[in-house]
Amino acid sequence: MVAYAVLVDPERRGAYLGQHRRAGLHLPIGGHIEPQEHPLDAARREAREELGLEPHFDVAGGRPLFLT
Repeated sequence: MVAYAVLVDPERRGAYLGQHRRAGLHLPIGGHIEPQEHPLDAARREAREELGLEPHFDVAGGRPLFLT
């Protein structure tokens, strides 16, 4: 299972994207969820690892949206 997060900056009206190494594209940040890790925690971890920032999930709400 993977977790992706679309982080937005409402003041600048933009979104943060990461450079995907294999695809060569700018995509929302994300990655594999570790065993016993909550998807929201995985999204936070990926934001720290890939963008070097601490995300705040307060624009669309603090609850993750799950897609299958």
